[in-house]
Amino acid sequence: MMESKCESKFCRDGMSSLDFVMLTALSGKTVRGEICSPSNKNPSPVNHSRTHLIPSDHQSKKFCCGSEITDVEQTLCCGGNIFQREEDLRCCQDKSYYVRRQVCCEDGRVLEGSPELSCCGNQTFNPQIQSCCEGRVFPEEGLSCCGDETYRPEQEICCSGVVQKGNNVTTDCCGTSAYNRLTSLCCNPGENSSGLLVRSSPSELCCDDRVYNEESHICCPNLTVHSHREGTHCCSDFSSDPISSVPYHPTTHTCHKGTLHLKDLICGNGRELGRSSKSQLCCGERLFDKEKEICCSNLTVHSRHKGTECCDNFTINSSIPYHPHLHTCAQGSLVLIPCGGIDYDEQTQICCSGNLHNRRHGGSQQECCGAQVYPKDSRALVCCGETLHVKTSNVTHCVGNAIYNPTTHTLCGSVIHPTQPGTQCCGHQLQNHTHICCNGHRHSGSLGSRVASCCGVSAYDESDNTSVCCGGRLHTALPAPGGGECCGKLLIDPNTHQCCRSPQFSLIYPLHTSFHCCGHHYYNSSHQRCCSQQLGVKPQPDVKLMALVKVPMSTLCNSAAVVGKVTNVSQKGQQLVWWLKSSVVLKANCDLKWMSTHLRPLSAQFKLRTRKFLSAKPVVNATYVFWLPNSQYNGKAILSHCLLSVTSVSLLGPEPIISVARQMQNCSHRRPQLWESLNSV
Repeated sequence: MMESKCESKFCRDGMSSLDFVMLTALSGKTVRGEICSPSNKNPSPVNHSRTHLIPSDHQSKKFCCGSEITDVEQTLCCGGNIFQREEDLRCCQDKSYYVRRQVCCEDGRVLEGSPELSCCGNQTFNPQIQSCCEGRVFPEEGLSCCGDETYRPEQEICCSGVVQKGNNVTTDCCGTSAYNRLTSLCCNPGENSSGLLVRSSPSELCCDDRVYNEESHICCPNLTVHSHREGTHCCSDFSSDPISSVPYHPTTHTCHKGTLHLKDLICGNGRELGRSSKSQLCCGERLFDKEKEICCSNLTVHSRHKGTECCDNFTINSSIPYHPHLHTCAQGSLVLIPCGGIDYDEQTQICCSGNLHNRRHGGSQQECCGAQVYPKDSRALVCCGETLHVKTSNVTHCVGNAIYNPTTHTLCGSVIHPTQPGTQCCGHQLQNHTHICCNGHRHSGSLGSRVASCCGVSAYDESDNTSVCCGGRLHTALPAPGGGECCGKLLIDPNTHQCCRSPQFSLIYPLHTSFHCCGHHYYNSSHQRCCSQQLGVKPQPDVKLMALVKVPMSTLCNSAAVVGKVTNVSQKGQQLVWWLKSSVVLKANCDLKWMSTHLRPLSAQFKLRTRKFLSAKPVVNATYVFWLPNSQYNGKAILSHCLLSVTSVSLLGPEPIISVARQMQNCSHRRPQLWESLNSV
């Protein structure tokens, strides 16, 4: 390439300064000058009053910043503004700031303050010991915002702008109300419903305004609940109104747009094709991997590297893969998305943050670094964040938008320091052995004659009885034994409060009689029991032997009665195993219309399990009645044969079935029909 041709061609084409420098360095040619256009977004026009030419003898150190020429080693370019380069000077959007004594806010403002501070409105604050809410600073760390109020997330929760009692571990919001998500669910609250429903198991979830158990049922997108016997997945058609969903088993069927198909993959040619992964689907007569490929409407398969969507032309049955962030599809043709409002040719130009650059022909590929472009395999340049730097050594590391050499400098947080012997980092600062570092905060290593210890960000004397450290938070000791008791990061008085702990949480509760800890739960031991840090309903008392005439009406009318002669009774631990013969099941109801069909004999030898008796030994060859909850009898058979929840067992006379039926008559106003039913058995 001749020098005169370079001048006339590239300068005429408005080549950016960095393009020109890269071309010069790689070609080994001397170039007389480089053009800085007044706007990177439109580099072509060079006949402009503010167009500048970079002298050829300094091109390796020069680059364009906005419409001006500047030296990369002497100046800092921040959003098109030039600043004199200094050791601690960094960019804050289009401004500069000193990282040791100023803070860069997210909105581009620069405030006075040390590196560990953050922005809060028009002022700074230390998040280790302070909190920010709606531009106001509060003298306590760890607070959260609820509107313009603050609250402690360990003890309170924000529900739609209202602060409620509760912790962010087990408490959640349902509208403006707080609830315990271990025992309740919030299911579709509305104007006429709070949406709060009882939750009896962790596997229970919401399906619209109902509760279902995900271990045995599924909730489909049309908000219908189905048993796992019907299917473990939902096949839905979202194009229909309302949405249609049917349950299915993926081991036997596949689903496509609400339609179920048998599992065998029979593609367009009618031949079954074996799949090597679940992500393979049919595309015409072949398989494609939906994770790596796309199938277009004309049944052609393309790599996702070429595009993630198809631009279809149904008139000529063609499809072109494309990336939506680079192109749009218009009637089967791809339209390049403009760069900063300017149309460009992606074969000869590259768009970097709305700025156009000419692509260099041949050699290595080019990449964007912010609004600039550079060779991907460059050994002289490094891109840190969105800032391009000239490497000063072979050992160069990025820190945000800055670079540093770890052999000569030390990085503390986000601040670079010259390395000094005998020092170490404390937060953003260097410190020597005379100081103690507490979570990034530097303190004197001694408190009077005693060695200081750390409690979070604070230093204190462990032997001082006036302070107590709880989980990194320093508290003034309470007038209680030992100065109080730590519960996580909080200090409590054990005379008034109880701390319940589990490996995950430490929660505080007011003291109550008959209450105890079960992991992080505080429960009433008279109603619940604790087993391996899990709460459960306290078991009912052992089965009582009760005369038939003393069986309560609630049992007679709401239970199924198993009547049978006991042939053997054995005890296994806390259980009794009963062997019955000549046994039948009776069930009462208010109208008793179905009594004749629900007085059913059981098998010749029938086994039941119950809890043991509190007193009285079971009598073999005697007839008993076992009162079972209705949930364990479906009208045809007993649903479970293990440890049935028997409410009571009654010793009977010579006519056991008639005796039980007579007692059940008290539940009905239609006694003649009951007798007719029994006489027909």
